Amino acid sequence: MAASFQNIANVSYNYGDGNTYTARSNAVTGEIVDSLSLQKMVVNPNYYLSESMTYVITVKNSSDTAYNNLIVTDNLGSYTYNSRTVTPLDFIPDTSYISLNEADFTSINASQITDNSISFTIPTLAAGATAKILFTARANEKARLESGSTIINTSSLSQGGENADANAAVENITASATATVSDRPRLEIAKCMSPEAIVAGGPVTYTFTVSNYGNTEASNIQISDQFPAEAAPSSIDSVTVNGASYTDYTYDGGVLSMPGTDSSQTLSLPAASYTQDTTTGEVTATPSVMTIVVIGVV
Repeated sequence: MAASFQNIANVSYNYGDGNTYTARSNAVTGEIVDSLSLQKMVVNPNYYLSESMTYVITVKNSSDTAYNNLIVTDNLGSYTYNSRTVTPLDFIPDTSYISLNEADFTSINASQITDNSISFTIPTLAAGATAKILFTARANEKARLESGSTIINTSSLSQGGENADANAAVENITASATATVSDRPRLEIAKCMSPEAIVAGGPVTYTFTVSNYGNTEASNIQISDQFPAEAAPSSIDSVTVNGASYTDYTYDGGVLSMPGTDSSQTLSLPAASYTQDTTTGEVTATPSVMTIVVIGVV
């Protein structure tokens, strides 16, 4: 790890009065750099389930000697949960590239892929040279989604192969990048009709189920449904939301709107809750649910 330093010189002297005098020099500063260094960044430091993130790993050789067979291993955000290794990122094939000394990026294949890591090999890194490795990973079902959750992704540098430099040990060189889960609602809506075979002039019930799988409240929810002409209620007898009567809607020309046009009321759903399987590490969302039942006559 690089370290900075500061140095100040002192001079003392005497002359005829018998006293000792001292003068201080200006301060000089410097830095002791490692022969090899590793840096890491995530291009978009926010994640969400099934979304991808791009990482950039930089390896710099500050020495006057080339290094052979450098291996960069990334742990894909692995962490320990219930004494098990859980990996919240999946490497996306064909998304890895390398650049030497700021040249254009070219494709590079992973030298090793395991359930918990991915590795890339730099055959030779010349003296004073810099290599950048870029790859993309996707947040999987083991990524924690509660507000404030993070994925800390760590890369390490090692040296291997028969041609590894015996006098240039590479040890304890790591770098990490942290991504934070995005705070957002995630709504899904399902609809069913009963009976499925309706009779003109007969009753019909439409049930809408709105679920929030996100980690923050969904506010200002608006529901609109253009019923098919042949199945549109000629009138609506009742609307309930989670079993309670709801009258703040409009129904005009076969279109149901909730809340009603120009209404000052709003509909909302709180954040989901999350549990993590103690065996697999998979995260499951239990959504908050709003059930809307519309009863009318065709």
